[in-house]
Amino acid sequence: VGTAVGVVLKNKGYEITSVYDIKFESTKELVERIGCTAFTSPQEVSR
Repeated sequence: VGTAVGVVLKNKGYEITSVYDIKFESTKELVERIGCTAFTSPQEVSR
């Protein structure tokens, strides 16, 4: 669901700057699709 929401928001003009998912493989796929930074913990995203 998060990937789909990220793609829709990006297509609507929102800038997605960073993402996190427990499954890092899912995060990598989203990074490739929308061009943002992937992190390995929620704490890193919030910095």
